[in-house]
Amino acid sequence: MKKVNIKNKLPCKGDQFFKLGQIQTLIGKPLGILSDTDSWGIYAMGYEFAVDVLVNRIRRSRRSRAEQNFYLYPIAFCARHNLELVLKQIYLIVADAEHRTVDLKEEVRGHKLTPFWNKLLPAIRKAWPNGPEEQLQAVTDCLEQFEKHDASSFSFRYPQSLDGKPSTPSLPSFDLSNFYRTFKKISGLLSGISDGLVATSSCTYKKMI
Repeated sequence: MKKVNIKNKLPCKGDQFFKLGQIQTLIGKPLGILSDTDSWGIYAMGYEFAVDVLVNRIRRSRRSRAEQNFYLYPIAFCARHNLELVLKQIYLIVADAEHRTVDLKEEVRGHKLTPFWNKLLPAIRKAWPNGPEEQLQAVTDCLEQFEKHDASSFSFRYPQSLDGKPSTPSLPSFDLSNFYRTFKKISGLLSGISDGLVATSSCTYKKMI
């Protein structure tokens, strides 16, 4: 039987979470090519990639269905946070195009999805007056449904609300394939809107090369 070195499994003096290494945070404009709005996009992509990795892991996993259920929480949280970040990125792009200074403490606080989406719709319709209303309504419906199960980005992070109630009482089961497919559609459309607004607006925002 192979011996296991217990010391390598337990915390020890000198351990650190963060050390300088090969992974770049890309924050702080290390190459001088990132705008403040770019950093929101980088964070958003990171959470989308995390969803991709987790879903693909489940698809390739030989774990039991019961074990796979545990992945629901990080997948749903990362997906929701991606949508929140992209919506806020678009909000900042629109503000930049309108030459308007954003008060981050007042305008970008909170974790609601639909209020930000509703604020963005006029700018989206202005940029694409003949755009697909059906798709915009589909986004509205999906964001509203997400908030029905997770109003403030807490339900998939904590098992209970602050008043002690279960976080997801109205979600007895979960179709992962449908969730992932819908998420990729919504996230893809929002990313396209972000890129399109940058390309068609007069803002000074530059996409990372």
